Amino acid sequence: EVTIIRRDLLDWYDRNKRDLPWRPDDFVGENVEERAYSVWVSEMMLQQTTVGRVKDYFPRWMSKWPSLSHLSQASQEEVNSLWAGLGYYRRASSCDQGAKHIVENSGGIFPRDVAELRQIPGIGNYTAGAIASIAFKQPVPAVDVNVIRVISRLRAISDATRESKLLWKLAGEIVDLERPGSFNQALMDLGSAVCKTKAPLCSGCPIAGSCKAFLLQKQSVDKEVAVSVTDFPAKSIKAAPREEFTAVCVVELLPLGDDGSLFLLVQRPENGLLAGLWEFPAVLLK
Repeated sequence: EVTIIRRDLLDWYDRNKRDLPWRPDDFVGENVEERAYSVWVSEMMLQQTTVGRVKDYFPRWMSKWPSLSHLSQASQEEVNSLWAGLGYYRRASSCDQGAKHIVENSGGIFPRDVAELRQIPGIGNYTAGAIASIAFKQPVPAVDVNVIRVISRLRAISDATRESKLLWKLAGEIVDLERPGSFNQALMDLGSAVCKTKAPLCSGCPIAGSCKAFLLQKQSVDKEVAVSVTDFPAKSIKAAPREEFTAVCVVELLPLGDDGSLFLLVQRPENGLLAGLWEFPAVLLK
């Protein structure tokens, strides 16, 4: 069954893969370090952000800092400036710190091992798996929200989260040994385009024949309690949004000739929300 899943999913991917600037022909013939850098930057940008938005930012980033060495010489302010509009600025800080970490600790050479990749600031299990499989062709899983959905339905697992050891184990068992990077990206693309959260396109799914959730749905058609593919994974209860009120002080100095007005800004702490960014003086109201 695993052999069939690998074959059918990769066949589908080769016909339907998205044209993305960080995915040129699966990096055929490209320098391995350039490949790792490209994968790392794209994966950092894609966290909590849409593909469409990253497609605009990625080329600008690679034009300004085409290699890890170039990025390691940039300041945090320069990185934040280019990152502006992508949100979640901790990722920008992680890129800056990560580049310096790799240069200082391994001479600018990306680690090949998942455990070593995890030591780089900002790189977690998923990003480490993505870099290792896509850039270095290591047969390891890379479990993002799309992959969680696909695997949980494929094996009919209700309690599926990014931290689930069972989910990572199952994802690791089906990774294609010859094309692990393409296979992991195929799972991501399938979850994005076909195995959707609310309206999955099961009739167009290349691995529907191996999907236990789809089989349970068909078997429950005439039963009192119907089972749906969308029952997997089970919906998690989201925390209620928190409201905060802040008093902000805008201090404007008188215009100085043709230079316009000057404003007083302060830098946020290096840790926490919007770390290291500049803002008007503010105080959180209790």
